[in-house]
Amino acid sequence: MSPQDSRLSRFLFYCLLLIVAWLPLPFGSKPQWAMGLLQVSIFALSAMWVLAYSMSLVSFTPTFRKGLPVVGGFFLVTLWVWVQSWPLPATLVQFLSPVAWSAQTEVAHFVGAAVPDYLYLSLDPFATRVHGLLSASYALLFSLMLLLVTDSRRLKVMAWLFVIAGTFQAVFGSLSTLSGAEVLLFGPKETGQGVASGTFVNRNNFAGCLEMTLAVGMGLLIAQLNDRKAGNFGEWLRQTLATLMSSKVILRTALAIMVIGLVMSRSRMGNTAFFSSLFITGFIYVICQKKLTRSVFFLFASLILIDTLIISKYFGLEKLIDRLENTVTVVQVEDSHLNEAEIESLVADGRREGSAEGLGNGAVESDFVYEISDLRTDVNPVTLEMIPDFSLTGSGAGTFYTTLPSYHDGTWTGFFDLAHNDFFQFPLEFGMPAFILLVLMVLVSLWHSVKAMLVRRSRIMIGMGFASFMGLLSLLIHSSVDFNLQIPSNAAYFVCLMAFAWLARYLPSSKLHRTPLS
Repeated sequence: MSPQDSRLSRFLFYCLLLIVAWLPLPFGSKPQWAMGLLQVSIFALSAMWVLAYSMSLVSFTPTFRKGLPVVGGFFLVTLWVWVQSWPLPATLVQFLSPVAWSAQTEVAHFVGAAVPDYLYLSLDPFATRVHGLLSASYALLFSLMLLLVTDSRRLKVMAWLFVIAGTFQAVFGSLSTLSGAEVLLFGPKETGQGVASGTFVNRNNFAGCLEMTLAVGMGLLIAQLNDRKAGNFGEWLRQTLATLMSSKVILRTALAIMVIGLVMSRSRMGNTAFFSSLFITGFIYVICQKKLTRSVFFLFASLILIDTLIISKYFGLEKLIDRLENTVTVVQVEDSHLNEAEIESLVADGRREGSAEGLGNGAVESDFVYEISDLRTDVNPVTLEMIPDFSLTGSGAGTFYTTLPSYHDGTWTGFFDLAHNDFFQFPLEFGMPAFILLVLMVLVSLWHSVKAMLVRRSRIMIGMGFASFMGLLSLLIHSSVDFNLQIPSNAAYFVCLMAFAWLARYLPSSKLHRTPLS
């Protein structure tokens, strides 16, 4: 028995499955206790693998060796985050980050203390250390995916786990909303009543999770496509009965449930990102396969026709469309330079009874669908102004809420702990060099997912290449207006999808899953 197939290796793989299944359940692992549990579980599993390796019970896989550039990138970023939180000579901090040096010296002068000999690149070293542990967890999770998913069977099991996790989120979120219970798994639902959010506090993070699990489900479905035409009616009947008794029906039902959950989240960019990534990835898939088969055509057509236009119609598709269409109206109201009270008064003038429509707390319905959250202040212009001040070293991972107030120009009220745009928050907190490294790691993974669709002959590998590209692309699109990558479970799932790209490209495939491309 090879080390990859040993009983201990299987045990470690099952532990990895348990961790991946657990991550979204405690509010997306965002609370401190859940975040700590995430870190401890991944560190413990990694330590167990290292111990097993020292006893020659497991070994490095070829896929892990191929993925070493990305593994190294993850650990370089993790090391940099820790450097941000280390005390460094004040003169060095002044040279590398004059703004961070100035902020800390001003604090010292304000309290009447001498300027310390050692300062920090981070404006909040404690928060940065927490994110340093998170970064290490993501690096180890990526490594464990490449080390423990050792064959196509395990890859398929991991993919099914994603589908099960997404289906649970969709069922739980939809039933919680439709029943009026409005609860989360570990407590009452205090915000976002009337829309599905699963076990997440924020519906957009719930949508982000479903985008990734739906992508994996689509990949599994593509892996099961059969392009062989029936020669006669008897053969067609046998194929049809075999399909009805196979896992395709279960998988197709799970996809429909997840689409319902996504629609019921009323997340505009979540739905836009999902369908955009589906069409883009489908187009790339057809190019890679050099043909548009009948089964692929019917798959995409059924997803749009059955799921979106028929099933989801009964679960709030019209309200989602209203939110999308009236986004322009909301923006026009925002641009009118009215204050918040005047805007609420304007909307209240058109108010009619609509609580039964499930708009949620603080929401009213007038000539257009409106929610107070839709009028949140846009701090992205200010964030863009902040980035050049920390372009080299960053303000410190996890310090957006600390950095933003010093740039307050009086144009917004309230507390912002996140930027609502990951493409702005990462370069601000990590610095441009680390951000560019992260971008390159994602781009390389995307390229390998395309290569898997292009050169692999195994249907499961082609399907997982599709899943990786679609899931990564969807969350990247969504991250342009939200903070999915700041939610630990969604960031961890994103890292797993990056690993899927390398597994799909380099993982040895069994003969059972090999089919000709022509």
